[in-house]
Amino acid sequence: MTSRPILKAMRRMSLEEYFAFEEKSRRKHEFVNGALYAMAGGSLTHNRLALNIATAAARFSSPT
Repeated sequence: MTSRPILKAMRRMSLEEYFAFEEKSRRKHEFVNGALYAMAGGSLTHNRLALNIATAAARFSSPT
């Protein structure tokens, strides 16, 4: 499944324009070849899961 650019009708943005836009936006976006793609919002459950995975990966990969 792929997402569609949210600025389909608008012209492509420069990287500087993207940074200025993102600074004022309440939502996060990905910047790909001048187009913006809305990112899914995070949740407490998602953050805990990501932290648990990162912790397990760090333990597995650290030399002891």
